[in-house]
Amino acid sequence: RQVCRVPLTPPGKIGTDRIQLTLTVNEQRVLVLTVKDLVTQRLLLDRAAMVANASQSRTQTATQGLEPIDGAVLGGLAGAKKRLGVTGEEDPISKYGLFGPSGKEEPISQFCEGLYTDEVEAEPEPQILLPKVDWSLLECRYHLTGHTNSVTSIAISPNGQTLVSGSRDKSIRLWQIGTGTWLRTLTGHHDAVTDLAISPDGKLLASGSQDKTIKLWHLRSGEWLRTVTGQDTPVFTIAFSPDGQTLASGGWDEAVMLRQIYQKAPPRKFFGHSGGVSAIAFSPDGQTLASCSGTTIKVWHLATGQLMQTLTGHSDLVVAIAISPNGQMLASGGGMRDKTIKLWDLGTGELMCNLSEPRTDVLSIAFSPDGQTLASGSYRTIHLWDLNTGELLRTLPGHSGDVFAIAFSPDGKTLASGSADGSLKIWELP
Repeated sequence: RQVCRVPLTPPGKIGTDRIQLTLTVNEQRVLVLTVKDLVTQRLLLDRAAMVANASQSRTQTATQGLEPIDGAVLGGLAGAKKRLGVTGEEDPISKYGLFGPSGKEEPISQFCEGLYTDEVEAEPEPQILLPKVDWSLLECRYHLTGHTNSVTSIAISPNGQTLVSGSRDKSIRLWQIGTGTWLRTLTGHHDAVTDLAISPDGKLLASGSQDKTIKLWHLRSGEWLRTVTGQDTPVFTIAFSPDGQTLASGGWDEAVMLRQIYQKAPPRKFFGHSGGVSAIAFSPDGQTLASCSGTTIKVWHLATGQLMQTLTGHSDLVVAIAISPNGQMLASGGGMRDKTIKLWDLGTGELMCNLSEPRTDVLSIAFSPDGQTLASGSYRTIHLWDLNTGELLRTLPGHSGDVFAIAFSPDGKTLASGSADGSLKIWELP
């Protein structure tokens, strides 16, 4: 059969990225084909061709995982029908032939002129086996100092080159991961910096503080851009949506607040918690938001604000949450009387298993980019867990205080940690 291949840059992540294929026949009898990356919101393809006998506008949309490593394969008419789930007389593509500039029916390869075209036989989808990471080889490469109080939060840029740290000393520091070099210090908050977030395109840095403000900075230059208003209580947690358009925040006011970064629109609020919101996390597809307060976790439908799930089971404060790269699992860490990490099915809210944190409370958690490993921070140590077996793979000592923040680099080869001892560590695989 005939296919059209759309090259994607950078390569998509299997089980994480999504593309949307939309076919529309409008009133002018024009068939419009668009392909959009739902994560980056980039338009990958936008083509139109005349069609015959179009009596009305029809639209079908299909969303699928990016199976090829370096492209998305859209299989001709047969492939489109299969993905769109249309059959028989109601098939809008077979009903209206495709016509090009000559007015004659042309193959789909003409419609996708300029793209790679190949004649391929239908084959079973390959099973891709991810290499197993040997975490015994992970070593502390850099020990970073400079903050004069606890490091409360860290973030790594999408290109994996910059580490950002926030502290109770009211400052934000930027570091070069490859060399451990301090780059610059950002000041402007009047109280402790509680959380940091970097936009998916790597351009913006957001910082939340106990001074009741959220500040936006240009990551590369360190320039302060603006202070986000409307927060009446200390900010505990912030996060960018996967498309980079929305900034979510939580604090003492018991609500999750959603702001449109590039639009002058009033913020949306999700109510339902009975205490301060300590952590929030977006699903990779941007459709779901999770937030925690007290001993419970709430899962929201982002577009409608509908409360989908309330997860209970922790016996102490839920301090940290994270959603897996494939969007199927949520991890939550409990406080001192709990000392467990719980893994939940994000779709059903079902508790899948418990990971027992040795001796102390869970203060921070992060999934590795391949979704196979979970890192958790506690008193003086970091633990690495195998998510396939629940086995504790390794304990990383070195900090002299609580590990409040941990983060993986996008390639999964670097782990950064920030502690109450005022220092950061950069751990790397060879």
